[in-house]
Amino acid sequence: MAMRSDSARVSPAAATRDGQEPPATPVNIVASVVTPTAAKVTWNAVLGAATYRIQRKGPGQSSFSDYATTASTSYDDVAALASTSYSYRVRAENIAGA
Repeated sequence: MAMRSDSARVSPAAATRDGQEPPATPVNIVASVVTPTAAKVTWNAVLGAATYRIQRKGPGQSSFSDYATTASTSYDDVAALASTSYSYRVRAENIAGA
């Protein structure tokens, strides 16, 4: 299984909510093969993030789709198919949005 990681972008014009601004984009996103059918995706913590939304794109898919949400700075994708390449994207979120 081959891995590639990408990061999402945050609009600087995003509105605040309850005095909070949307968090910055996570950086240092790394996807590592753990087993032939599992990958671990990690990234640096983002100040002000409550959760992280992991998005995944597989073969034949033209766009990313929401895949999982976590409060951690890592995610174990245990539903990967062997010999299949995936791309991952991570968005930080809080009450103000992403």
